[in-house]
Amino acid sequence: MRYTGSASVASHLDAWLEPVLRHYAERVLPIEILAARTARALADRAHAAGHAPGLADIAIAATVLDHSLVVLNRNLRHFRPLQVLSLDPFDRLPNNLALREPRS
Repeated sequence: MRYTGSASVASHLDAWLEPVLRHYAERVLPIEILAARTARALADRAHAAGHAPGLADIAIAATVLDHSLVVLNRNLRHFRPLQVLSLDPFDRLPNNLALREPRS
């Protein structure tokens, strides 16, 4: 993974990503064709409403929608224009949020 910004940012991202993949690889969802199509629709809808979400947020939102999941993220404003259920896990989790194993 290479980030187009500074080498320092790229190094930090690599340092974060490698342990995540080592420990949670079976829970990392790929971006599939369906998610790519959903991402296109989400981006079109957001842009039509005057928003310009980043590609990473669009891809995350599309994957979440296609797998009927919830985005857990501290920066909810990135996901509001994409109209995907998103919660701040440091704020609170709803009582009815059932944690489940990812589908195969």
